[in-house]
Amino acid sequence: MNQKVIVISFSGIYDLEPFAHDRHFKHLDFSDIPGTDCYCDVAAQREITRRLQYLGPEGFHFIDSGNYHYITKFWTDKIKRPFRLILFDHHTDMQAPQIPGLLTCGSWVREMLLHNHYLKEVVILGTPTGAERKVPPRLGRRVIFDDEDLIHRHVPVHPADEGRFPVYVSIDKDVLSRRDAVTNWDQGTVSLDELGVLLRYILDHEDVIGMDICGEYDLGHSLVEERIAAKEDNAANETILKVSFHPLNDLFRRDTI
Repeated sequence: MNQKVIVISFSGIYDLEPFAHDRHFKHLDFSDIPGTDCYCDVAAQREITRRLQYLGPEGFHFIDSGNYHYITKFWTDKIKRPFRLILFDHHTDMQAPQIPGLLTCGSWVREMLLHNHYLKEVVILGTPTGAERKVPPRLGRRVIFDDEDLIHRHVPVHPADEGRFPVYVSIDKDVLSRRDAVTNWDQGTVSLDELGVLLRYILDHEDVIGMDICGEYDLGHSLVEERIAAKEDNAANETILKVSFHPLNDLFRRDTI
């Protein structure tokens, strides 16, 4: 792996976030690929697969707003051994797409559970209480929920398979409260400090293959609104990077970028 941090830009929002301007990061511009906003059509899937073909799932990947969270599926499709997905998200992303077979930002976890035979378990942290009741039983058997109320009470579930399989971690900043990030979706109530504690625990106790993060603000609003949102999101991304590049984690050693 030549780069530890990869920044994928669909919307151009990272132009407003100073953290992303690090010259050591690898930048990929996907803004020229049509058929990608909220859903990913067949032609776009082929093109994204082509552009990512020489990159592995390892390292830390920024993947723009939650509209593009399905990119996690492209990274995890590269993992060819049993693994677990640990997902920080205010939503389950297990909706059935309106068009069968269409990959969307709200269906990608469902698609992984149905078709990725290496995926053994999904742990979702930060959903609203009762989100598990909306998941079909055939999918729910392989999903563990740690809702935001449990996180606030510091009593996260410890799944039976903890430590048994390596993990891939995906973070959607819509899991965070409005005080700590600004996204283009409805947001949860988890604080950045709570996220950091959980992430620190995962990195210290699990074999982490790679990570990604989405949840940037949408462009297309007033310039003032965009800059305020970008400032908050930039601070959140910097904090998450600092946690991830803790010197005890060889995979994410900052001096190996």
